[in-house]
Amino acid sequence: MSILALDLFKEDLTQESRNELLRELEQLKVRIRQLEAERAVWLSGSAPTAPGHGLLAEALEALAEGFVLFDAGERLVLCNNRYREIYHEIADRLIPGATLPELARAAAQHCAGLQDPSKIEDCVEARIERHRNLTGPCEQQLGNGRWIQVSEHRLPNGWTVGLRIDISEIRQAEEALKESERRYRELFEDSPVSMIEEDWGAVKRMLDALSKQGVEDLSRYFAEHPKQLGKAYETAFRFGISNASVELYRASSQQELRAAMMSDTADPDELTGYGDMITAFYGGAASYEYEAEEITCDGTEIVTRIRTVIPPKYRESWSRVLVTIEDITESKRAEQALVMAKQQADIANGAKSEFLANMSHELRTPLNAIIGFSEIIGNQQLGPIEPPKYLEYVKDIHQSGQHLLNLINDILDLSKIEVGSVQLDEQEVDAPGIVKACLRLMAERAKNGELQLSDDLADSATARLHADPRMLKQILINLLSNAIKFTPAGGRVTVTLRLSAESGCLLAVTDSGIGMAPEDMPKALERFQQIESPLTRKYHGSGLGLPLTKALVDLHGGTLDLQSRIGDGTTVTVRFPAQRVRPLAANPDAG
Repeated sequence: MSILALDLFKEDLTQESRNELLRELEQLKVRIRQLEAERAVWLSGSAPTAPGHGLLAEALEALAEGFVLFDAGERLVLCNNRYREIYHEIADRLIPGATLPELARAAAQHCAGLQDPSKIEDCVEARIERHRNLTGPCEQQLGNGRWIQVSEHRLPNGWTVGLRIDISEIRQAEEALKESERRYRELFEDSPVSMIEEDWGAVKRMLDALSKQGVEDLSRYFAEHPKQLGKAYETAFRFGISNASVELYRASSQQELRAAMMSDTADPDELTGYGDMITAFYGGAASYEYEAEEITCDGTEIVTRIRTVIPPKYRESWSRVLVTIEDITESKRAEQALVMAKQQADIANGAKSEFLANMSHELRTPLNAIIGFSEIIGNQQLGPIEPPKYLEYVKDIHQSGQHLLNLINDILDLSKIEVGSVQLDEQEVDAPGIVKACLRLMAERAKNGELQLSDDLADSATARLHADPRMLKQILINLLSNAIKFTPAGGRVTVTLRLSAESGCLLAVTDSGIGMAPEDMPKALERFQQIESPLTRKYHGSGLGLPLTKALVDLHGGTLDLQSRIGDGTTVTVRFPAQRVRPLAANPDAG
């Protein structure tokens, strides 16, 4: 039925029939436009053959990008499904024959979401202008927030090929990177740590070039070519400076500090340190740290600790190097003050020890006379003394003089050790024999104190100890004297000796005396120190026994260990190194 016939009988049609006919009429119009577009293609001579046309259509549909083709009259010729997906809001209008202005206007309204007629028309004009005067790829943001890259190319026949690529994820990544960079920059600039970012790309390229030229020893090369090292120093570009660095170097701004650094000329020592650093990095070092004396922008001299790191991402190019700077001026001054104080203390201690040694020597002569004459008077060698009370006084004089002489001898020995004037008279010593001799010497004192003395010398006769016998005897007598002094009546004191070529020599004195608290043990090893407690107050002494003993042990390269507990006695263990133990040769006549 023709359209005219339909028009004649439209009075008899229902509303539903009329709507159906109108839809068919619209479809017919679309089909007519498609036929016109295809006719234009064939008339232009650009249409592919039938087999090729099918392959081309399949190829276009296989593209991940949106594809569109406009003829020279700015009419849509074809587009693929990806293009329709990108502009899905106007997919029903993407039909062959649709004009560019129509599509641009529809896209402005439905894809970009514009409502203002003037803005819509501006958008249409811009789209047409860009289509007619191609200037290269551009980016387009749709109303749903997605970003599309638009690329168009003019064909020789005047037609236009266009590609649409969805770059939303790339833009999101770029925005995220920008935001991350912004946050990093804020953290970097506001960090309380002084930091500087540098670009060493030019330095790395210089080192690569030297390596290609056959330079293997960079340290030697830079020593022979200091100008090259200076050139490398000057090529390092500082592009990031934290606010803390501005404050550290006392600059008014980042610009002032950057200008000062760029104009700074390195001295020879600084260049040498810089050469060592870049050589270390080129050799694979992950970080480098050194100390430097620097001058700030206001002329203040400071000492800094500089740590340089090349992040893993940039170790190939050296395009980003992070430098942290710590002002250690005050700590250096404190360190120097401590060194000077120690030196002065050592000088004073040496002078004191020398004085004590000289003074002790001067005191021994009259003391020997006092002891000798008091002994003669006490023995009444020149006749009886009346009244008898004088004999008690003479005995006290003799005992006090002897005590003072022992104290002076200890001071003299300790002073000699401190000033380094003591020489060891080393021999192969019969250690078990010395232990027995010392026990015999202390037996009378132990008996007076109602103490039991014993020894444990198991297997100690199979080796000899290489030591100074006089000092070994003094060590043991000092330890036994202390043990007897601080052990109440009825207690026991034991000397243990072990000799081994593998583990060395162990000499221990154990008592069942009053003991001491763990926190008091370090004090017991200090000179002239007495541990104050109700248990020790009745025991008098110079406080030099253990310090002197430890000094004698140290001279032999040994160690002294103190273990004690209040009310449970004390054990002092002396250990000499294994190289001081010499096994006895086997007896060929044995057996």
